Amino acid sequence: MASNGRKNERVRITRISARNFKLLRELDLAPDGDVTVIQGESGQGKSTVLQLLQAAFRGADPEVITKGKDEASVFLSFDDGTQLERVIRNDGEGKLMVTQRGLALKPQEAKAFVKALTGEGVFDPIKWVQLGGGEGDGKTERRRRQRDELLRAMPMELSPAEVVQAIRDLGEDAKSIAELINMPEQLFSNHALVVCDTLGKTAYEVRTFVNREVAEREEDVKRTPPVEGEVPSEPLAEIEEAEAQALQAYHNALGAVSARQATVDRAAKLKGGLVAKRELLATLDAKPVNLEEIETKLLAGQTRIVEHEEAIRQLQKQIDHHREGIRVEEGHAVVLKANRATQMRVVQERDSLRASIEADAAEIEGIEASLGSTVANPDEAKARFDSIKAYREKREKQDRHEAAVAQWKVANAKSEALTKIVELFRDELPKRILARAKAPIDGLGLEGETLTINGIPLHQKGNSEQIRIGVQVAVALSPNAGFVCVDRLECMGQADRKALYAACKEFGVQILATEVITDREDGVGTRVMMEGGVAKVAA
Repeated sequence: MASNGRKNERVRITRISARNFKLLRELDLAPDGDVTVIQGESGQGKSTVLQLLQAAFRGADPEVITKGKDEASVFLSFDDGTQLERVIRNDGEGKLMVTQRGLALKPQEAKAFVKALTGEGVFDPIKWVQLGGGEGDGKTERRRRQRDELLRAMPMELSPAEVVQAIRDLGEDAKSIAELINMPEQLFSNHALVVCDTLGKTAYEVRTFVNREVAEREEDVKRTPPVEGEVPSEPLAEIEEAEAQALQAYHNALGAVSARQATVDRAAKLKGGLVAKRELLATLDAKPVNLEEIETKLLAGQTRIVEHEEAIRQLQKQIDHHREGIRVEEGHAVVLKANRATQMRVVQERDSLRASIEADAAEIEGIEASLGSTVANPDEAKARFDSIKAYREKREKQDRHEAAVAQWKVANAKSEALTKIVELFRDELPKRILARAKAPIDGLGLEGETLTINGIPLHQKGNSEQIRIGVQVAVALSPNAGFVCVDRLECMGQADRKALYAACKEFGVQILATEVITDREDGVGTRVMMEGGVAKVAA
């Protein structure tokens, strides 16, 4: 940086200009001397002046742009001739421009200038000191915030590799679950404690989700209690196969009993039919059958016909007589043929019936022989099937219980791993970072959540000493800045103001402060009044 004529190389702000920043449509003021107090009514935008300084050094989101405008701009001049301009656009395409000795710095050089000027940002020493004061409710939280604000203002870095290694050191469970936590590379451009806080919150949110899963798995375990008594040791597939075999045996037994009954019924039916057939056979046997006699007579008649025909041929004279004889014999032959056919049908029916009787008797004998063999008992087969089915259901119930327990264990392991990760980001990593960080002033230490000076808690020091330490810390954190910013000066008593002015004079820095308009005048500093969003120097 260029020399500003003072012994130290700190630069002071000589001009602040802004347009369309929140409530400030236009601002143009030139801080003069060691103290500049910006006064105004509540809500007029006094604190916004300090916020735009923070925006100039660190950048800001488009939401700071005045409603209805496309961009906001902040311009600063320093007493060494350096000029800084920050443009914030609605489209997010902001711009930082730094000019030294009339030459514009390259973007990376401009960022380096800002980093060297204010470190991690504008640090309000009075607000920081006030956080640790008092013994009322919330003192522990306030002192934790006091500690955290200091730590966030101190330059600290944390690399992705260090985070990954720290998670690996927690064990395999934490290592496997780490992929659930989003760790974008750009996150690590922030302060190390901001990185820890962001990742800690992310891990906590993931753990909250996983804890809901743990609760659901616990309910599943309750809904699937373990089997009472002896637990089946066989695999479910083996039990299912035995159950299928028992079911088939049961159906086979039912089929065998049904087939046996059908056989018994058929035997009874055959026996009944056999009696009728035998009665019919006896009747047929009682009828006389003279087939040979009929055949003999028929043959004799045929012979006589031939003789008559021969006689006809021989004795024409006796033709009529013989023809009459032929007619008589032919009539006898018709009767005999009919009797023969009838007798033959009786013989055939009798033979068929006899064969049927013999077949039925043989079948009955076979049936009676088969009925003497053992048939599976369906009741016993059913009882065995029911037993194996109950055994299978018991195995399935135990499997469901064991599966639910296994899922609960997996979810619970995730939750425990995430708890370790949350504790890592909340406690262990910050401790490591703090252990290697250099305190901004000598004697400043940390005991748990309490800041100390040479071993004495900071909040136990007197107000004037605390204010002096706060200014000293602000100066140390911004090694090239010749200014400190203080918001709400009206909250300080007269003695505390004098202590603030004295400390700033001791360390050679100017004060830029805000104050609600009061009747109090301490005769120190340029006063800038706020009116209608436009800053005006008081007469």
